[in-house]
Parts: sequence; structure tokens; C-alpha cells
Amino acid sequence: MENLFVIACVLVDLPLFFFIGKMLYADLGEFFEGIFFWLTPDIVSMFRGEFWDDCWAEVKLFVFAGACVGVLVGEYFLYVQLFFV
Repeated sequence: MENLFVIACVLVDLPLFFFIGKMLYADLGEFFEGIFFWLTPDIVSMFRGEFWDDCWAEVKLFVFAGACVGVLVGEYFLYVQLFFV
């Protein structure tokens, strides 16, 4: 039952996730650039002269992931408190 609730929350929250993404990223290319920098080792970015771009892209990516997970965790705990206490 709980897994079904989490899947339903993810599907219902997709527009909210897109809104959070729009607040953090100018376009989809910038999002994929963040994923590229996340997969690239920091030492490689440093030798390319992109170290600070790499750091900033990774911070934005983890803020995005944290916000999305935070929304889901908040909804789950609200669900548990309202219906199972």
C-alpha cells in the first residue's frame, strides 16, 4: 500500500518537479550539463578549467534532487500522520 502511495505521489508531483527544475535551470541543456559535470571527476574539470562551473552545476543538481525528495518525504509523513495515528 505504501509503495503505491509513493508512486502516486511521484506521478501527481511531476508538475511540481518541473516547476522546481524551471526555477533552478534556464533550459534543459543546463540540466544535462549538471548531470555531465556530476559524472565527470573533479580533477578532470580542474584541468579543463571548468572546476567552479562543475561545483556550481553539482550544487544545483543536488538542490534539485533534495527539493524533490523533500517534497515526497513531507507528503509521506503527512499521509502517515493523518491516516495512521
